[in-house]
Amino acid sequence: MSLPPRPPPALLDDLVELVLLRVPPDDPASLVRASLVCKLWRRLISGNRFRRRYREFHHSPPMLGFFYHKLSGAIRFLATSSFRPPRAYRSNWHAMDARHGRIVFRVSTTTEDRMLMVSNPVTGDERWLPVPDLAGHYGCATWNVAVVCAAAGCDHVDCPSGGPFTLVFLGSQVLDKITAACTYSSKTGSWGQTISVEHSEGYVAHCSVLVGNMLHFILRLSNQILEYDLDKQEISVIDPPSSSQAVWAAPITTKDDRLGIAMYEEPNLCIWSREAGLNGDAEWVQQRVFELDKLLPAGALQISPLFCGTVGNSCVIFMGTLDGLFAIDLKSGRVTRKLLEDYDICDIVPYMSFCIPSTSTPPGNRPLICPTHL
Repeated sequence: MSLPPRPPPALLDDLVELVLLRVPPDDPASLVRASLVCKLWRRLISGNRFRRRYREFHHSPPMLGFFYHKLSGAIRFLATSSFRPPRAYRSNWHAMDARHGRIVFRVSTTTEDRMLMVSNPVTGDERWLPVPDLAGHYGCATWNVAVVCAAAGCDHVDCPSGGPFTLVFLGSQVLDKITAACTYSSKTGSWGQTISVEHSEGYVAHCSVLVGNMLHFILRLSNQILEYDLDKQEISVIDPPSSSQAVWAAPITTKDDRLGIAMYEEPNLCIWSREAGLNGDAEWVQQRVFELDKLLPAGALQISPLFCGTVGNSCVIFMGTLDGLFAIDLKSGRVTRKLLEDYDICDIVPYMSFCIPSTSTPPGNRPLICPTHL
C-alpha cells in the first residue's frame, strides 16, 4: 500500500515576499488577489515591512488615473489602472494639485463660499479648510494651490498615511501685476503670513512642479516662473528664455531632475533646462525640439494645442488637440497614447500613489479596486 504524497513544503515568508514585491504597482488588483490566497499572504502584504519594501523596490509610484475637467466644468476621473477612488466627486469640485499620495480640491457652494479639501483617495483620509483671506484681500482673479508632504525626514517614497502636509496658495492681482502667497501647515491648522512679489503681466496658472524643496508655478501671458522656497517661505521670479516666442509654456522637471520649461512655438514643442552657466549664474539651455506636426495625427494641430497638465516628475505632459488628448514623453519624444477623444479638456491632475491592500477598509461605499479586475 503506497503512502499518500507528502504536501509540498511551505514557502518561506521571505521567498513569498520576494515574489510579491515583483507584482506591478500599476495593477493593484493583483495584490488584492494575492492577499486573498491565504492568511499568511494577507498578513505579509498588509504588514508595514512589505509596504515599505514594495515602495522602495518600485521607487516611483504609478499613475493610478487622473482627474480632469471639461470646459463645461464637470469633474471626472479616468482610471489608468484597476484603482477606483472611493468618493464620487461632484460638479462643483475642481482638482487643483496632487503630490505625495494626496490631492487637493477647490470646492465651491456659492461664489462667496469656497473651501479646500485635501484627500488621500487610497486611505480615505480627508481634511477640510477654508480658502485663505488673501484670495479676497488682494482681489485675486486667479489662484492656484499646491500640496506637499511635510513629514520630517521623509524621502517621499513612503509618505506616512495621515501624516503632516503643507499647502502653498498663490493668487494673482492682474492689474497691479502682483502675486501673493501664503502657506498652510496641517501641524498648526492655520495659514501663515502673506508675502507677495511683483512681476510682468500675467496670472498664476494651473499646474506646479517640485524640484528639490522649490515649488514652481507658471504665469500665463508672460511665461515667467514663480519659484517658492518651502524652507524660507520666499517667492521669486524667473524669466523665461529670452529667445522664445511661445504661445504657452509650462514648468517641468528634466530627466536629470532639474527645473525645465516646455514652450509651444507653433508647430514645435521646445524643451529648456535651468543650468549653471560659466559665471555661476543659472541660465536656460535648450535641450530638445519636438516637431509636433510629425508626432501627432494629421489635422491635430489645425488649432493650437492646449497644455493640460504634467505627470509629477516623470517628464510627461498632457496636451489637448483637435484630435483628442495625448500624453507626450519628453524623455523619448514619443506620444505614448491617446487618452481621450474630447477636445474640450482642461486642467488635468494625475493621481500617483501606491495602492496596497490593508486590513482596514477606507470610508465610503465604493471599492478602491474595480470588481472587474478581481
